[in-house]
Amino acid sequence: MVKFALAGILWYPVIITGMCLTYMAAFSPTELPFPQVLGWVADLAVQFPNLWPSVFYIAVALHVLEAIFVAVKAIGAGSSLMDVLLWSLQTCLLGYASTGLFLKLLKKSKTA
Repeated sequence: MVKFALAGILWYPVIITGMCLTYMAAFSPTELPFPQVLGWVADLAVQFPNLWPSVFYIAVALHVLEAIFVAVKAIGAGSSLMDVLLWSLQTCLLGYASTGLFLKLLKKSKTA
């Protein structure tokens, strides 16, 4: 059984900000903040109009697939429904940061 554990709180703003910036680059590159820093992102969006939408959709799909993977593993480990839901939600938001923590705790629970 793997109980839910909150991933490092610093992952939340970093990864969610990255997803928001990727969304902005994909669908409204001219409105990106800090044009002097992120100008190259807007330039890429203009030169390759399908690049950032593809990156955004691939990132979202990977997060969802990781959440499904974690849910299946948590159910297999005998976790409660609430723990499975919390792990899935956190993994959907954070992706690999949450998946890595889950797999580490799963390994510990199997050895204990």
